[in-house]
Amino acid sequence: MWTSGALWDADPADVAAAREECVAQLAALAALLSVRWGEPVVHDLAEALERGAMGLPVAPPLDVLSALAPRVYAWRDGTGRWIALGADRAGADPGGTDRPCQVVAAVAAAPPGGRISAP
Repeated sequence: MWTSGALWDADPADVAAAREECVAQLAALAALLSVRWGEPVVHDLAEALERGAMGLPVAPPLDVLSALAPRVYAWRDGTGRWIALGADRAGADPGGTDRPCQVVAAVAAAPPGGRISAP
């Protein structure tokens, strides 16, 4: 969806600016989808991330999304598909600044099985 430039060896101010732009891009896309499908449901992916780290099963696409984003904003379209957006963790901690910041998306035929936590 959107990716910043490379952030390795980047000045901390550039990393902060890239994270701010990432958040702005996510907000703009979420606003656009909200016009079409209403307000999103916000899902906290911490539980899915923890389950994956423990080797427990995590329903797709949460298995991939939870490794990239701490939370997703999700909508159901008129056909029942589940559309989710999130901003990844890059630059969120001292060890994450080597990856670019990204806005990520997933579409599934139906909402993922199992419980998805609310923030």
